[in-house]
Amino acid sequence: MNEKAVLTRLAGRIINTPLMIQREMLDIILSVIGVRIGLQVPMPLTAQDWIPANPQILEETHERIAVIPVHGSLVHRTGGLTTLSGLTSYEQIRADFRQAMDDADADATLFDIESHGGEVAGVFDLVDEIYEARGQKPIYAMVNEMALSAAYAIASAADRIFLPRTGLVGSIGVIAEHVDQSAFDVKEGLKYTTIFAGARKNDFSPHQELSTEAYKIIHERVMKTRDLFVDTVARNRNVEAAAIMATEAGSFQGQAAIDAGLADEIMSWDQAIKYINSNTKQGGQIMSTNPITSAEFKTQLQELLTMPDMDAGAVLAELGYVPRSEEKPVDLEKITADAVAQGRKDAMDTMTGILDLCVLGGVPEMAAGFLKEGVSVEDARKKILEYKAVQDGKDEIISTVGPNNTGEVNPLLADARKRRDQAAPKV
Repeated sequence: MNEKAVLTRLAGRIINTPLMIQREMLDIILSVIGVRIGLQVPMPLTAQDWIPANPQILEETHERIAVIPVHGSLVHRTGGLTTLSGLTSYEQIRADFRQAMDDADADATLFDIESHGGEVAGVFDLVDEIYEARGQKPIYAMVNEMALSAAYAIASAADRIFLPRTGLVGSIGVIAEHVDQSAFDVKEGLKYTTIFAGARKNDFSPHQELSTEAYKIIHERVMKTRDLFVDTVARNRNVEAAAIMATEAGSFQGQAAIDAGLADEIMSWDQAIKYINSNTKQGGQIMSTNPITSAEFKTQLQELLTMPDMDAGAVLAELGYVPRSEEKPVDLEKITADAVAQGRKDAMDTMTGILDLCVLGGVPEMAAGFLKEGVSVEDARKKILEYKAVQDGKDEIISTVGPNNTGEVNPLLADARKRRDQAAPKV
């Protein structure tokens, strides 16, 4: 395949199609390939600073950590384009991820991410696969030092995201570019005549202005893809979709990324490696990589609570929880005994309170009914007052025996009279 054919194929995957890529990188790619296939796209002033020169695939290995590189522009399939702009395919990332998850010698998986993003095609299926693998073993993402747009979608599927103080994440948005070079054609004395069948067949021709209908079509694609992007990140990060939408595809650096809920901790590469090594199962740490929102997780916990004979340790280990070796085992017998004792105390306090109220109100015969109904002390007090108010309306009850034998009117009777007077019809 000659160079122009390869470049034309790349252009077809960039122009007039929704992309999850940073705006600056899109301009750079267009400037590199545009003039070489006949598109007149100006070269950004800083383009040479952005174009990676033969990016190296990370081959560094660490004990028990499988490192997966996510570098350069991301595409569904490379198709012979691997040497152009440092492309990495979702197919390759998926293959590396599956190998890492199947590797019995790897206790954790780490995505090493340095990318502005890329194609929409293929990214959401990859992200879903990573997300659904949570709980098998820890999955981490290291922003080293850029995880934008499609690259951030991949990072968000990990259990935890680390980034350095200068690391960038976000750009949760979608963009599409149409190049209208009809004015350039006229200047060059070129006139294109296109014969086509089907009203939409020639919608995105670079040799004419984008029609209103064509704009509506591409705009709808962009908006639908953006909504899918937002919902996916919201699910992965366990935050409200409205909060992700509110970022307006902005990029966040360092602590700002954590404040926005898009990353978890600020760490250098070496610090992240030490953290992962000390938080694996073999490290004896409590580890949960399956979020509480998982339906399967909830079901297994419910079974654990309702089936006394179930091996709790085995179930928790399967869920990804491993107890710290230095912690003392939970004393279930003591916890049960304490709960029973507290329950008895609460019941005794309630019974004593109701009996005291009934005696004080001169209605000891009501105590048995209150206790049988299981009413609270406060509810018993209200019922006694209501009863006394009714009785006080029938027969004037005089009592000067107060709770302290001071000659004061019993407060229960005083309150009953007040209720009676308020309820009496006005003459």
